[in-house]
Amino acid sequence: MKKMIYLYLSNYAHSEPEMAIMCINSLRRDCDNEDPLVRGLALRSLCSLRMESMLEYVEQPLHKAFDDISAYVRKTAVMSVLKVILDCVDLVSAF
Repeated sequence: MKKMIYLYLSNYAHSEPEMAIMCINSLRRDCDNEDPLVRGLALRSLCSLRMESMLEYVEQPLHKAFDDISAYVRKTAVMSVLKVILDCVDLVSAF
């Protein structure tokens, strides 16, 4: 169920930014979940939100994911950084 919700958020965040901003807190909480699949999925979804203000919300979960004990979460963190860099080149260079 979460996977479907995260997919919806990732696809429609740019058209409904208010809804995406309200869901960011839930995604950040899921980045601290016990289950590595939930952590990875939440991180991937958080980094897929194509919004200008997303970098401030993504930074802390990405740092934690690089030190995660699960290889899946670490791999997702690497892919998420690449996605953020490719999607927001102008924001990352200013950051």
